[in-house]
Amino acid sequence: MTISLANLIPTIIESVWLSAAPRCEQSFAMDEASLMKRVGGGDQQAFAILVREHEHWARTFATRILRDADEAEDIAQEVFLKLWVNAPKWQPRGSLRGYLATMLSRQCIDFLRKKRPGMLRDDYDPPDLSPSIRLRLERESEDRRMALLIEQLPPRQRLSIALFYDEELSLREAGEAMELTEKGFESLLQRARTQLRKLWKEQP
Repeated sequence: MTISLANLIPTIIESVWLSAAPRCEQSFAMDEASLMKRVGGGDQQAFAILVREHEHWARTFATRILRDADEAEDIAQEVFLKLWVNAPKWQPRGSLRGYLATMLSRQCIDFLRKKRPGMLRDDYDPPDLSPSIRLRLERESEDRRMALLIEQLPPRQRLSIALFYDEELSLREAGEAMELTEKGFESLLQRARTQLRKLWKEQP
């Protein structure tokens, strides 16, 4: 039976958004590939399980890039709807979270292009050849100071940090998420590292 997307939002996604109930135990008894196969066949219960498992992370991820919780919630809902629509074509070549990160990245970039023109431009910074910045990022990932500095980066640089360090995607995977070549993403990530090093020195 064909399910209308207009009915899908209130019956599945918003019900999970608003629910304070504990996660369904079934979510721990079935791997994501099996769940996605069921979702591809129109199984709303399997879809609800996946939404419940990933919705908080998805909203947090989008909020980190957009810096607006309401906008991030709208983006996350759009991505879960796309997950439902594209489920029959999904192939378990990587993690579902990596797949969602790719879709979230594209939605966030599209949103910023349309709603906030000019925000995606960032000036070229000279390459940072020192490995210390990467070590510092890894060591200080939970530190409030680094989090505040990351918030000051342009959106595309913030997104590169989120994909590579927080979501632990490879350069190739993160590049695909941002519709860049691997070399292009590496260059963007390098600019973000350089800017973070600069901010770190300027704001002790």
